[in-house]
Amino acid sequence: MTRAAPRSSLGWLAPLAWVALGAIPGALLRWWLANTPLANTLGCFVVGAAGLLGTPSPRRKLLVGVGFAGSLTTFSSWIHALLTLLEQGQWSQLLSQLPRDGLLGVAALLLGAAVHRRWSRGPSSPSGADLRR
Repeated sequence: MTRAAPRSSLGWLAPLAWVALGAIPGALLRWWLANTPLANTLGCFVVGAAGLLGTPSPRRKLLVGVGFAGSLTTFSSWIHALLTLLEQGQWSQLLSQLPRDGLLGVAALLLGAAVHRRWSRGPSSPSGADLRR
């Protein structure tokens, strides 16, 4: 007669499963987009829209933050593109792309967070004060 393994000994599988479930669609979307700045900006929006700036559940953080957004965004591809510009001596494009991509990412993150706050409040019925505007 074999004895079943205690649940705690396999507890490490659950976080891996959540990451994998998010990573597969994130990686497929990244492959389909084939545009690093767009993928990175979309990933930032997703992080904000999923409510990951606050105190998300551990599952949501693993599924969306680490899994989906982690496989969708790609720092290494972005750095490679910047290095290529550097090697080609395209300083003006390099120096404009750095802040542009950073600002796009932050803006997308904040927009996503605003969308999350709006969704979290749920639908509201119009009040008389709202109708007077």
